[in-house]
Amino acid sequence: MKSSLNQRLKSAYIPFTMAHSLFYDVLGSSEAVDSSPLLMPEMPPAGWQRVEYGPWTVFVPPVYSLPEQGWKVHVAALPGNARRVADIAVRACWDLGVPVKTLRTERTVLATQLKYAAPESSGKVVTAYPATPALAELLLERLVAGLADEPGPRIVGEVPVAGAPIYLRYGGFGESWCTGADGRLRPGWTRAGRAVLDRRGPAGALGAPPLPEPLQRFRAADLEPKLEIDEVVVLHRSTGGGVYRARWRGRSTVVLKEARRHAGLDVAGVDATARLRHEHAVLTRLAGTGLVPEVLDLISLRDSDFLVLEYIPGQTLSAGLTTNPAIRPDATASEEAAYLGWVERTAARLRVMAQVLADHGVAHGDLHPGNVLEGDERLVLVDLESASLDGRAVSTGITALNIPGDAIPTLGSDLRAVELIRLTLLAPHLDVLNWRPELEQELEQAALADLGPGPAVVGPAPDRAALVRGLTAAATVHRTDRLLPGDIAQFTTPGGGLGLLHGATGVCLALQATGALVPEPWLDWIVAAAGRERPVGGLGHGLEGVALALALLGRPEQARTVARRAAANPRSPLPPSWEYGHAGRALAFTELAGLLGPEFDEPAQHHLAATTLSVSASGPRPGSGLLDGWAGVALALIAIADISGDDRAQVCLRAAHQAVLREAENAVTVGPAVLIQGTGRLLPDLAQGSAALGLAAAALLSRPEAAGLGTAEIARLEPLVAGVRQTCRTPAAPGPGLGLGRCGLLATLRRLAGDDDAGVALHEGRVGWNVMPLPGGDQPATVLLGHAGYRLSTDLATGSAGALVALAPLAQDALHAVLRLPRHQSLTPALTSWSASRDDKRQDACVTPSTR
Repeated sequence: MKSSLNQRLKSAYIPFTMAHSLFYDVLGSSEAVDSSPLLMPEMPPAGWQRVEYGPWTVFVPPVYSLPEQGWKVHVAALPGNARRVADIAVRACWDLGVPVKTLRTERTVLATQLKYAAPESSGKVVTAYPATPALAELLLERLVAGLADEPGPRIVGEVPVAGAPIYLRYGGFGESWCTGADGRLRPGWTRAGRAVLDRRGPAGALGAPPLPEPLQRFRAADLEPKLEIDEVVVLHRSTGGGVYRARWRGRSTVVLKEARRHAGLDVAGVDATARLRHEHAVLTRLAGTGLVPEVLDLISLRDSDFLVLEYIPGQTLSAGLTTNPAIRPDATASEEAAYLGWVERTAARLRVMAQVLADHGVAHGDLHPGNVLEGDERLVLVDLESASLDGRAVSTGITALNIPGDAIPTLGSDLRAVELIRLTLLAPHLDVLNWRPELEQELEQAALADLGPGPAVVGPAPDRAALVRGLTAAATVHRTDRLLPGDIAQFTTPGGGLGLLHGATGVCLALQATGALVPEPWLDWIVAAAGRERPVGGLGHGLEGVALALALLGRPEQARTVARRAAANPRSPLPPSWEYGHAGRALAFTELAGLLGPEFDEPAQHHLAATTLSVSASGPRPGSGLLDGWAGVALALIAIADISGDDRAQVCLRAAHQAVLREAENAVTVGPAVLIQGTGRLLPDLAQGSAALGLAAAALLSRPEAAGLGTAEIARLEPLVAGVRQTCRTPAAPGPGLGLGRCGLLATLRRLAGDDDAGVALHEGRVGWNVMPLPGGDQPATVLLGHAGYRLSTDLATGSAGALVALAPLAQDALHAVLRLPRHQSLTPALTSWSASRDDKRQDACVTPSTR
């Protein structure tokens, strides 16, 4: 889980939308819709194995021996020539006995080369694993001869081979993993007791040896463009190139937009250079209007083009979202009125600008808050690569959400985009409109009510039984990578499809916690997956969390087997965190020792000692919130204290108090509310924001004697709880999920204020906006809209399981039952009283139900 997504971060989700219309998935899965041609339909020679592995087709010779690391050979290609290139490259490997893998289909090639695909894997269509430099030399001779002058994208950060789309990189030859300093499992290996990361992309391999002498003769000259620039600041990167602010030719500050040839494709296969040259033509047509940056130059250097543009100081309208009074508990009525006036004036100016563009034969085609700059007395439109010029456009499917990706932009589509910008500035996170367009008027009414004197607008709460039926309908027991669809972390995070936050484990615990039946085949799936899974560590994604869940779900012996594997995980270096680090592992092993026996006391004590030591040690801020912050550490320590009930409990509670104070150092008081200072924004959420701080402070206050809290300590903690309670009553929320969105605020507020709080009713109804029906079935089945809003999710952190936890009444104590937070204990009435604020109308018990 990451912080609230801007347009750039949301783009990472786009490649995972190509396989399925409802859920994030990868091409090559059994549910993927992919009828494109196979790159290598032929069977290999006798004795070779052909294995389908995710998006790859792997060919393994009958006899081979590979080192752990070596120089891989990567072959690049485009969707149009990928079958020809793969055929030549794979047959060369067959002839030489070199293990090789190739992307499975043409559509998979396209998915990996989209503008917003993962840059570390983009362009790599074939990967070969020659065991020695001499064998690599023979293979390169064959490949260079067979692939001369074939087009393909440059693979950034790798050694280019002259005359063909071939690249060399030193790295692991098998699935080799090491535990990084942040506790996450990463590609790499252990050398002399230290983790060596197998880096991909522009950073290059860490600690790679020099290129072997037999391979030196294949090396191409440096292909990096050379420009007369300095003081370079990277503003944005994609597979198609970067956007930079720099001083140009020693004089003026400019913006350079880079486009790499054959890279950064759109869904029709058009590359970044074609779009950049089209954008140059559009900007040239609009020169002198003041609506767009002025073009200073267009430069071609080897395999990249650069558009040099006027630098315009200012910020995007997206930055204005953070000033919306609906998410600022300290805003006054006059500030609300001023913001509403700014929104309406901005929308009116954008309508006029859209008409001026049309008068010049241009429609922007990708208008959203991130593509509108607001400077001194001026609005400027940027990123016109999707624009139409005299009715002609060159890009397909890379526009913002809510803009049809395959239509030629027109004045009408631009004006519609302006209305959506207006609505976004009023009510952020309108991803739901792609799924439920009928909600547009209701969302606008709610946003205006949030900015005005009237009662809040909210719909009916979701049907929890329908959410449970949705989980059953979405389950895919036959798959080995995941049981239930969730966030893209299922594919990008080791253990993602199995673990607590994004995998089957969290869903099963949520079902049990809320009184629903947990299907036995699902538990069998977890057991089997845990046996296959890499030894990922940590409570959030790792085997510790899986083992604890199995024990809680009635599978003690299978839990014991998994827990023993978890206990063998590397123990250092680790962060103190709840998600991957010592605190979460200490909690898991402490509970496992109580459930399964004393054999897990030793790892529990080891991780607990490391946790308490880290709390008292000086060092950089580890992060914030439940997952990476001191608040998560505090919550784990308090939960351990509840279990221990001995002298260890006092040590845990003292350390928890200190951890809360360390987290509070990053807290910001905004009027009556408390938020956490993140990178460039204030965070209210459970995963990374202030909600976890409020829960930890409340847990200490509900155990004042055991925690040894005096009057001064209580006086310091009480405002944190009251401030977070007020934060969680804020009507606007960054998406629906438990980790980063409304469900997390709802679950936290329920603990801090009780089931009857009017803010609880408001959040429950607004969660209902984000619940989508699944097709088919005799009874209604629904699933929550996932992170980024492109697809649905069932997981705990971002989907339906998290909604079940948030919607559960306080008596079920679902936060404890699932996330293993401290058991809920009521605060004194003085601590749960409502604080007076300008938000009284949002706390009015007379919440207005919407009409559907």
